[in-house]
Amino acid sequence: MKQNERAAWNRAHPGSTDVLPGALEKDMVESHIHDEICFGIPNAKMSSLKKSFRHRYHHLARGQEILTTDWYSCYLKMMDGNKPCD
Repeated sequence: MKQNERAAWNRAHPGSTDVLPGALEKDMVESHIHDEICFGIPNAKMSSLKKSFRHRYHHLARGQEILTTDWYSCYLKMMDGNKPCD
């Protein structure tokens, strides 16, 4: 599946984990982690992701660890009610 085809499929099936995640999904996770890291910073620029929570944030080192070792689990949490990544 090409990138634009996957993006169209994802838009047509919001919240589904049936498609194999790739760069687009990892970008979503990066934005999610960015928002969690920057949540407590006044005037921080947040992503356009719709959040159902605004109460948790990570330190930069933990965000980097999630992105390098376990971004897929974070993606699944996002698809399961936009839960925060631990």
